[in-house]
Amino acid sequence: MEAYANLPLEMKTEVVANVEFLKSVGNRLHKLDPASVQKFGEKLAEILSEKFLGHWYPENPLQDQAYRCMSSNECYKDVCILEACAYSGLRYDDLALPEPIVIWIDPFKVFSRCKDILDLNYA
Repeated sequence: MEAYANLPLEMKTEVVANVEFLKSVGNRLHKLDPASVQKFGEKLAEILSEKFLGHWYPENPLQDQAYRCMSSNECYKDVCILEACAYSGLRYDDLALPEPIVIWIDPFKVFSRCKDILDLNYA
């Protein structure tokens, strides 16, 4: 069974690109349990898909762009990432995410800015 089979088709490519990027960066040191990382990714994809429903405009990708932005820094942790961590049994601090990190998930494009890691630019 495909891990992301239940995601809405109109945003599946972009949500999966973001989730796979975060899984890869978060476990780039290969210290996390692979099953927990997979569980984290599946839950994050579910959370983001639900959040973006009603805020996904392929005809105008910039509309609601701020709503679809994820960000974390030394003072603020993205709530979607925190929720996926709690569900998967991972602690946010266990993820090797750089700080700051900002990810925009728009129709047809996913773009990130983060310290010390190559940017994702899926278009």
